[in-house]
Amino acid sequence: MKKNFIVFLVLLFLIIGNIGVFAGGGSETTTKEEPVEFEFWVSQTQSERMAVIKVLAETYMAINPDVTIMVIGVDENELPRTCR
Repeated sequence: MKKNFIVFLVLLFLIIGNIGVFAGGGSETTTKEEPVEFEFWVSQTQSERMAVIKVLAETYMAINPDVTIMVIGVDENELPRTCR
């Protein structure tokens, strides 16, 4: 179980780290970019796991000050109702 969680965190970090590349952030520009804000829904609602995910998000936001990530824990059973 712990191994799966570590693999999940590594994949999450890789995905978050490459958002700029997939969003066209790979090219250098001299214009100021617009601030970006998004919600990151996770089904890892346990407090220990949420803390790790929030640290990853905060680290990414520290490196990319124009990005705001709101980490939202959603219980798997509540996901269909939450998406409505």
